[in-house]
Amino acid sequence: MNEPIEQTIREIDGTMAIEGMPLTEEDKTRMRDLLSGKQTIDDLIGQLNEKHIGEVETMPKPKTDLTSELVKEYALNAGAAVVGIAAASDFGAAPEGYKPTDALEGCVSVIVLGAPIPRESVLKENMVGFIDIRSALNKDLKAAAQQVAKQIKVAGYQSRAIGGMDGKWVDGSTRGPISLKHAAELAGLGVIGKNYLLTNPEHGNLLWFSAVLTDAPLTPDPKLALDFCGGCNLCIEACPGHALDTPSIAKKACDHTVFKQVDKKWEIICFECRKVCPYRFGI
Repeated sequence: MNEPIEQTIREIDGTMAIEGMPLTEEDKTRMRDLLSGKQTIDDLIGQLNEKHIGEVETMPKPKTDLTSELVKEYALNAGAAVVGIAAASDFGAAPEGYKPTDALEGCVSVIVLGAPIPRESVLKENMVGFIDIRSALNKDLKAAAQQVAKQIKVAGYQSRAIGGMDGKWVDGSTRGPISLKHAAELAGLGVIGKNYLLTNPEHGNLLWFSAVLTDAPLTPDPKLALDFCGGCNLCIEACPGHALDTPSIAKKACDHTVFKQVDKKWEIICFECRKVCPYRFGI
């Protein structure tokens, strides 16, 4: 056993676990092969492409009628509590490489699916175990998005399902193909407040999201015109890591405050910004 390689793998595993995505044994084996020179990066990329190529569904012709109402029905039947549609052209402010068209060539519409975490999980004094709740919800939402993507494929369009745990490691944290939170805002599902959480009129700031990218020309939903924060600074004042002191969240400061190892497992231990918001359960 090569101890330096094993130590590197342990460090990466711990960091990925913070994001709710610990390395699988298959991941660790691939890393050992790569770090020891048994496998080249080109070989690894080829294997991963072969494994995950099904994520992007290339739709057969001819195309059939596909309406926004029908797509929303698909999403609700798949288990989403809310669903909204945004135009891919509205993502102009997204960083290069993280626009819908970067994740799916020819993308025209972004369908956002949302479901809430249980209210009682936010009110608990002890947050231990919450990361399992979050991971289970993200898994369900990704499965719902995949189901919608398959139904869109049948209609003759391209689609790609994106989950809350998808992404790559960038500057100390994971970054998804698109920002699901900003996609939800553009899809009319709520407004991002000073706590950098999306607040929905019905579900407050308890929603988690997945999405489906497609080249189907769907009718986008209007954005919500809400200013519920006003002069309130409760979340800014409550944040123990001072992650909300600037207009954009200090992601690393937030991560260092939120995540902690408990009994050799990474747990989420802080949700003060969520808890103190007067609209945490709705507007």
